[in-house]
Amino acid sequence: MLSRPSWLQFSLRTMLVVTLLIALAIGLPRQRSLSQHRAARRLTDRGAEVWLASDVRSQQSQVQWLIFGDNRYDFVFRVSFRDQQLTANDIALVRQFPDLPELRLTNCRLDTAATAELGTLTNLRGLRVEGGSLAGLEAVAWEN
Repeated sequence: MLSRPSWLQFSLRTMLVVTLLIALAIGLPRQRSLSQHRAARRLTDRGAEVWLASDVRSQQSQVQWLIFGDNRYDFVFRVSFRDQQLTANDIALVRQFPDLPELRLTNCRLDTAATAELGTLTNLRGLRVEGGSLAGLEAVAWEN
């Protein structure tokens, strides 16, 4: 009787756990990418401009693109709104870009809920407001 090498033996449970871990490692970045794509599409449908870094394509290999999907929205460097009434939902969409450095609001009107939502953009390094109105600004807890 031939014996198999012991290093090739594994249980069905081990195989399922390894498969699950691989699926999570691939699926979580892909889910983030899909969420960012949906948020960018909804923002542009609302009239916002979503600015991407110019060298985005060179930052992802073909193999990464095939496995994890298009990650170009990981490199958004500015979101701009102009002449709009913004809601808390609009600002929540901006939160899908956790490393967003700059948000521009030109002649925009924000209600108290939208202004409070601005306080949740914790990694935002620059908020440029020109004209418009921000209701409830004194109630926002700014951490940055």
